[in-house]
Amino acid sequence: MDTPLILLSFFASIMALAIATILYSVAIVSTKIGTFFLYFSLTMMLTMLIGASIYLFSPSNETFGIAFGINMASMILLLGYFFAVAENLAERMNFNGYHFYTLSALAVINEVLMGLTFGLAQFGAKPFSTIILGLYNSLNSYWFFYPMMAEMLSLYLIAYIKIEIDENSSR
Repeated sequence: MDTPLILLSFFASIMALAIATILYSVAIVSTKIGTFFLYFSLTMMLTMLIGASIYLFSPSNETFGIAFGINMASMILLLGYFFAVAENLAERMNFNGYHFYTLSALAVINEVLMGLTFGLAQFGAKPFSTIILGLYNSLNSYWFFYPMMAEMLSLYLIAYIKIEIDENSSR
C-alpha cells in the first residue's frame, strides 16, 4: 500500500485516545447501561478493525462488502439487544472482576488488530500472508506497541493526577 505514515499515525493516535477514554470510563461507570456502552464501544472498534483488515488484505468490492456487512451486522445485533433489554439496564451494578478482565481482553485484542490493520495499510498483505506471520508482524510492530504504550501512559497519568487531586483536597 502507499499510505502516508503521518496519516496512519494520526488515525492510530485517535484510536489509542478512544481506547484510553473507554478504559478510563471503566473507573467511573456504575450502571448496567454504562457497562453496555463500554462493551459496545470496544466491540464496534474490534469489528471495524476486522473489517478493515479483511479489505486491506485483498482490496475489492467483495471484501469491502464483507467488511461493511461485518460492521453493520454487529452494530444491528448489539443495538437490537440494547433496545430489547433497555429498561433493565438503568439499574446500578457492582462492577466486578469479570468485567475488568473481559474489557481488558477486548482492549488487548483491539491492539493486536490495530497492529494487523495498520501494518496491512503500511506494508501490504505480503508480510501477513500466513496466520503465524500475521500474528508475529502484528505483535512486533510499532502499530501495536505505540497505541498500547500511549493508553497505559494516559491511564497512569489520569490515575496519578486523580490521586494528587484527592490528596490535595483532603489537606
